[in-house]
Order: sequence, then C-alpha cells, then structure tokens
Amino acid sequence: RKVTDYLVVDLPFQPSNAARTVLSKCDFAIIVTDSKADALPSVKSTATVLGLLGLSQERMGAVVIDREGMFPDWQLSKMKSTVECSAGAQLLGIIPYDTKASLELVPGSTPVILSSPNCPMALAMRGVAQHIIGEKIDNSDSS
Repeated sequence: RKVTDYLVVDLPFQPSNAARTVLSKCDFAIIVTDSKADALPSVKSTATVLGLLGLSQERMGAVVIDREGMFPDWQLSKMKSTVECSAGAQLLGIIPYDTKASLELVPGSTPVILSSPNCPMALAMRGVAQHIIGEKIDNSDSS
C-alpha cells in the first residue's frame, strides 16, 4: 500500500460473508466492549471467532469503554495482563466514560479530542490511536 488508510467498520457478532471479506482484508481488528462483568468473556468469544476467520492475535486488539466507572484511576499498565488474559486479545486502552463530553457528541459537533483535548476520555482515545499507528505513547498511564 502506498498510503495508509484506516476504515472503521462496525460488524455484527455473527460472521456474515461481508464480515468475512472485510476481516480477510484488514490489517488490524479492534473489539470494542464495555466494562461490565460479562463483557470480557464476550470479547474472548469474538477473538476466538476472529481467529477461526484467519486473524492472528497480533492482528487484533480490545478497547474497553468504562461506562460504569469500574476503572476510575487505574493505570493501563496495571490492568493490561488481567484484561488480556480474560479477553484473549491485547488491550489497546481503557477509555473512561465522560458524560459531559458524550452529551456534546452530536452529528456535526466537534470531536471530543479537539473540543476537550486534555480530558481523560480524549487522552485515552489518543493513546489508542497512537498504539494503532505504532507511535510511542506519551501518556500510557493516563489511559
């Protein structure tokens, strides 16, 4: 590829022909989940299905959206091995839920990483993006 492009596709859990086609062509798949107790086993199931479809563990990762506030001040480095063992995929980041920032996310609004670049939600999202593109993460413990 001459130019790196990123395409975000929200796929259903059940692997359709379209999902198989997209997954066979992607360089990296991200499983996004919430922080509820039953979420990590679901991530593991999804990672298993992705593996059966030909994606190696190196080509997939997980992002946890902490809507419940279960990981309030936890550092990513402290959570990484626990979550990865439970999820079966590398942990790319934990994104804290920010009610105020989320309420401002309406079609046509400025993305939170631009409108509130130093809020925890934006910093965590930036950390995940840096991980995906292979940049050194400056604030690895803030996500």
